Amino acid sequence: MSIVLSFKDNGPAFDRANTVAQSMGLSMEEYLLACIAEGHKLLRNRYHPNDSDLEEPTFQRWGIPIHDR
Repeated sequence: MSIVLSFKDNGPAFDRANTVAQSMGLSMEEYLLACIAEGHKLLRNRYHPNDSDLEEPTFQRWGIPIHDR
């Protein structure tokens, strides 16, 4: 399975996301992966699943790198 993360390269939402990504020292793809990871943490804390496989996002279990800043 593979995924492609993209963001429409124009408009106010892209400009805001790009500003945040740059301030974090991340590429847009790294920023989107960080958003997914943080969203995963929020949902996991909210719903408390019992499955230990849900401890970390799939892309991290598969070894797709994301840089902690």
